[in-house]
Amino acid sequence: MDSDVCTVPMWNNCDDKTLAYYTSYVDHLLQYVTIPYDALFDTTRDKVHQTDIDKFYTDICACLSKAIKDVIPCRNRPVSDFNVPGWNTYVAEKHEAARKAYMVWIDMGKPRSGYYADTMRKTRATFKLALRFCRNHIEELKADACAENVFKKDSRKFWNSVYKVSNNKATCHAISVGGVTGPENVATMWK
Repeated sequence: MDSDVCTVPMWNNCDDKTLAYYTSYVDHLLQYVTIPYDALFDTTRDKVHQTDIDKFYTDICACLSKAIKDVIPCRNRPVSDFNVPGWNTYVAEKHEAARKAYMVWIDMGKPRSGYYADTMRKTRATFKLALRFCRNHIEELKADACAENVFKKDSRKFWNSVYKVSNNKATCHAISVGGVTGPENVATMWK
């Protein structure tokens, strides 16, 4: 598949039978995910438990992605670089400041040195640094947005964010599922 095309699930094309099958299939897949009870109820924030929770999260995402890929009808759409996760949180203010500094720099006749040139360069560099951070941490920012919706107890926004990240760009970082390692071996578990 082209790198400039991604697969998007079409939830609105699902009938009740498809959704019921999807539900039972997800339930079946989740039965193979080990729940790290010790880590979930740990208040010490132990590094080992954080790793267990990360693996648990990755396993759940892998189950959801597999179920969507196998059951839900999908369509291809072009990938857009315009939607940057974390923009509002990290980049928007810096972009606005860089834009204002640029406009002032233009109004002042585009000086090559001095206060206006330095301000324009500094605000642009800050903006580009924030944008680079967001582009380099896309998966983490998406996961943070999901987690934030869970903590806000907003199930609708949570499932909307799960829908947005559950496509073929989702990566599988699980080392093992149900005691089985390797993508081929894990895949054969459900045959």
